[in-house]
Amino acid sequence: MIAKTEQTIKVEFDPTFKATPLGGLVLPERLAQLTGVWRILSEELVARGGGYESGTAAAQMILGLLAGGRGLSAAEVLRGDPTLGKAMGWDCVAEEGSMNRILAELGGLAPRKEGDVYSNPRKTRNLLREEVHLRGTRKVGDIEYAAPERLSGLTRAEDRTTTALLKSIGTEPLRYGRWTVVFGDGTQMEVTGRCFDAARLDRNGNRSLHLAFTFIGPLLAASELRPGTKDEGLGMPPLLHRTMGIARSAGLPESELLCLLDSAFGEDAVLRALHAYPLVHYVIGANNLRQVLTRKCLEQPATQWKQEKHPAPWLDKAAYCAFTYRADTWARNETVVAIRYTEKGELLEKFTFVLTNLDPKKVNADRRRLGTSCYEATIWALYRHKQGMENFQKPALSDLGLHHPPSGRFGINQVFYALATIAFNLAAAISHAALPKEERGMRLWRMRRSLFYIPGLVAVHARQVRVRLATSMPEQRQKVWSECFSKVNRM
Repeated sequence: MIAKTEQTIKVEFDPTFKATPLGGLVLPERLAQLTGVWRILSEELVARGGGYESGTAAAQMILGLLAGGRGLSAAEVLRGDPTLGKAMGWDCVAEEGSMNRILAELGGLAPRKEGDVYSNPRKTRNLLREEVHLRGTRKVGDIEYAAPERLSGLTRAEDRTTTALLKSIGTEPLRYGRWTVVFGDGTQMEVTGRCFDAARLDRNGNRSLHLAFTFIGPLLAASELRPGTKDEGLGMPPLLHRTMGIARSAGLPESELLCLLDSAFGEDAVLRALHAYPLVHYVIGANNLRQVLTRKCLEQPATQWKQEKHPAPWLDKAAYCAFTYRADTWARNETVVAIRYTEKGELLEKFTFVLTNLDPKKVNADRRRLGTSCYEATIWALYRHKQGMENFQKPALSDLGLHHPPSGRFGINQVFYALATIAFNLAAAISHAALPKEERGMRLWRMRRSLFYIPGLVAVHARQVRVRLATSMPEQRQKVWSECFSKVNRM
């Protein structure tokens, strides 16, 4: 039996031991250097005349998010650590108020005085600092969008950094069989309080903003923050065009791209956007047309239906059917693949639908790999991979704290989410390409604990930085870190 030993604890500070608790943060720093992320930010972000260069402040925000910081105060986790500053090449870190002003400037927003923010001011006293502040009812006016030219620079920075990281990690982490998978989705982000200028009531009666995004494999290809109640289908085409441009710049063949979207995007605008790329394939949910497509299914003869010999464990039986259909708003006919199934313990048959431009010849290899019984079953097996792709958005929303917009000003949030996209992609590149195979797909919260929060001593000689990491972690973890850093150096 292992028992806890009671012992006296004495503590003293050693002035000669100047270590940083974030020695492992040199891993994403090195990746950003080698792939040109910091250079791209310096080139695309507008120059500013304050104490912090735009590229430096953006890098501090990105690394702060990776280290576990949240919102506009993300870089605070890096403050007061001169040893880390030596490793990263900066003298000081922007505090929350400065970062708020910097992001507002990067978005082209004018500075605001307290009287512009609060109405009916009243005096309040801070007893700790003996300061008097003016507070009142917070004003909420028109939506303050980031200036178009500033937003264009941020978008170019996102696209160029994503392209650079895609090139660096290779095609293996992006593949599902023979396909490079593109996935698109969106999420409502609830906000608390009434100070968010772009928040609107969603279908659940909550005030929220909307974040739409696309992935290429595990990397976040494009994202856009929108005011609440934005139509998802109408907002997806611009993101798809950006994503296809990124894929082309990264050298990914269009004929190997497979776009997976759920039923929220089975609209004419999305289909027209995909038709602009004839070589790109897609499987899109079509349950938004369930009523009319169910009638079409009931019109199909029994010979059209193919029974599934081995249905899923929760199904009593299942059958597939494929037919062509053209809605009034569509530009051309689409192939609809339907599944008719009965759940165990139920009597009522149910129908679910997808649209696709994949023909049987193009999925023969997938049919052999997946062991499916027919073309229709193969299409549904490919579409089910969308559920796995949905797991990639969880680290972005939870591990980076993106479920909660940090500012009441929409333009500041637009800048923040653009930088958060780059932070996420740095972590995703490490997780899916640099780590050993048995560690692939490591969540960011684990990466912080295992790879980033390692005490380290820093020595600088001329332009070379040497970081000596503590060996208190298990030897196997040291081996993983060293192998990961070696792969990053080869990217």
